[in-house]
Amino acid sequence: MEKDRFDDMIVEIENKTFEINMMISAFAAEMLTHFEDLKIDVNAEIVYDFDGGDPKRIFIDTVFFNPEDELIYIKPEGEAGVICWDDLDLSTRDLLINEMHCRYKSDLLFKKMNSSDADVH
Repeated sequence: MEKDRFDDMIVEIENKTFEINMMISAFAAEMLTHFEDLKIDVNAEIVYDFDGGDPKRIFIDTVFFNPEDELIYIKPEGEAGVICWDDLDLSTRDLLINEMHCRYKSDLLFKKMNSSDADVH
C-alpha cells in the first residue's frame, strides 16, 4: 500500500503530541522548583484507571517532584499510593499544570498583598 497524505498527517500529529507532552512535563517540573519541598497542593478532580478496571473519579491533593528518581507524582486524596505523572493522559496533565499555574499566581498575589499591607500599617 502506498503512503498517502493521511500517513504524513498522523506522523505529524504524533510528533506534535510528543512535543506537547514534553513541554507540559518540563513546565510542571520547573513550576515545582518554585515551591517548598518541590510540591504543590492542588484541588483537581481527574478520571483515572487504577487497576485496569473501570476508570473512576478521584481528587488530587498534591503534585510533587521526587529528586531520588527524578519523577513527578500526584497524590490522590484518601489513597495510600501515588500516581506517576507519566501514567497520566495529555488532558489530565494539562488540567494539572493549569491548576499549578493558578496556585503559583495566587501565591504571588497573596505575597504581594501582604507586603503591601505591611507598608501601609
